[in-house]
Amino acid sequence: MYKPNTINPIDNNKSHVIPNQLILNIAALGAVLLLYTIVIIFCIGIESQVRAVLILIILGISSVYDIRENKVSLFACLEILSINILHTVFIYFDLAIWTLSFLVIAILFIFYSINKNLIGLGDILIITFCVQALIPEKVLGFLFTTFLLSSIVGLIKCMNVKNFRGISIPLTPCVTAAFIFSLLS
Repeated sequence: MYKPNTINPIDNNKSHVIPNQLILNIAALGAVLLLYTIVIIFCIGIESQVRAVLILIILGISSVYDIRENKVSLFACLEILSINILHTVFIYFDLAIWTLSFLVIAILFIFYSINKNLIGLGDILIITFCVQALIPEKVLGFLFTTFLLSSIVGLIKCMNVKNFRGISIPLTPCVTAAFIFSLLS
């Protein structure tokens, strides 16, 4: 007997199922953007503090993820970029900081193109988006501190392993610490 287009209720092909992690990431992105938008609309006086705290929370969570998985969450990058875009559209457009961020991404991408083991694409994105969240006067200090801390961590890690090849360093914790130093200076 012919059964036209029947669907088996027990479907072993789960390609149509959205992973729970993706749903959580999208919900987190939406919550961050909603909170920041509410602050922009109703509490403009504390916008810069809320923006800094939101970025620090995202960086902190991303640091833990980078240490555990040795990857940078692209949703963390997207959240920071979204905050920066909302800030640019509704608060203040600073051409200098966007120009600097494009210069930073271009330089880091050149290093990535030369040797893909030097820095990862996620690291390049998170550094660039953190640059966009700063004022132009703090960018060089931020970059210097980020790479100084990563060098120190790399030396310590190499000394512990007694090997100077094939060592990967999670850069997001260094970016987080440098971002904190830049905010406090």
